[in-house]
Amino acid sequence: TGAALQFHRFLAVLCVMARLGLRQLQAVMGHNLHNPRARFTQWFQKEHGKNIDARYLSTSKKQAVPLSLASVLSNGEVSREVLEVLAENSFDSMMLTDVEGKITYANNGFTVLTGYEVDEVLGKSPDMLQGQGTDQKVISRLAEAMKMGGHFEGKAINFKKDGTPFIMFWRVMPVRVGGVLKAWVGIQRECSHI
Repeated sequence: TGAALQFHRFLAVLCVMARLGLRQLQAVMGHNLHNPRARFTQWFQKEHGKNIDARYLSTSKKQAVPLSLASVLSNGEVSREVLEVLAENSFDSMMLTDVEGKITYANNGFTVLTGYEVDEVLGKSPDMLQGQGTDQKVISRLAEAMKMGGHFEGKAINFKKDGTPFIMFWRVMPVRVGGVLKAWVGIQRECSHI
């Protein structure tokens, strides 16, 4: 229902804003979630010495502020930290490349997925994960999408550091600033079927 969705959005934002995991949130809120806004507001005030912006606590459709990433990041005090928490705690592998396709960032999920430490891949091309068995038709579709400056989604066999093949599902999206291509974001996860 709409109220349940709003409440789950509310909990997700609380986790991100307070840098809490689910277990930590349960410890703060207790297993009884009776009046969670009041309990969280009290905890946040005690923990951070300031009140949380009440706009984020509303579950009323008329009062709720759209909880887009842009609205959360508009608070300069937490914007970089929010992105770091999101990227470093994602179960998915995430990487950034420059416009030439050289890796400039990879998160912990990338290391878990591939076995490569971040310092082993910086400055290299993501094609280091490809090998015999990687479908070149999929790679051609990726290259064409990137050439056109567009989004890509696909599945292919890639290889972990130890040579173990795995089926990877991934998305690649351009990052533009003022209409100019600045980087590429890749999000990958292992899947069990093509």
